[in-house]
Amino acid sequence: RGLGISMEYIQGTELADWMKDNQGRLLATAQLRLDLLRTLFDALAHAHEHTLHRDIKPQNIMLVDGDIKRPKMMDFGFALPHEDDRQEGFVVGTPRYMPQEQYLEPDKVKPSADIYAMGVIAYQLFTSRDPPTTLRHTKTAEQVLALRMNLDDIPRPSQFCAVVPPALDELIVQWLAF
Repeated sequence: RGLGISMEYIQGTELADWMKDNQGRLLATAQLRLDLLRTLFDALAHAHEHTLHRDIKPQNIMLVDGDIKRPKMMDFGFALPHEDDRQEGFVVGTPRYMPQEQYLEPDKVKPSADIYAMGVIAYQLFTSRDPPTTLRHTKTAEQVLALRMNLDDIPRPSQFCAVVPPALDELIVQWLAF
């Protein structure tokens, strides 16, 4: 059995570009960023009824006509039905947005891997930096394991953006717990 996904052509801007263009505007765009997270998590919940994305990142989120209020998740090239036991034994995805377990045990990826990726994006949206849990520069399993940390030790987004409420701080950190 095969799985195929087709989408219409989207004219727009990648979320990564929007984030760069609005990097110095965290306070002015905080509500837009929060609304974006809500929309993306709604889309992810719908996608998780059928599939795992396995490569969620700002470059795979298109803003229709550049509008932050109209995001679309793109590039389901690594997606699999989440009940599929035929996952490959090799790493797929982008390490910067990949939880440690996806890197170490790629054949056991669960929906929580996509949630972790959304946590990284949320952290970036409200801090303009990567969380300390990112695998961006790792090459070996030992380096991956060395990044394990207590969630209490992750700097909260509110340390970098004063408008982030404590509840959102905790949500973002929980999303980073894979």
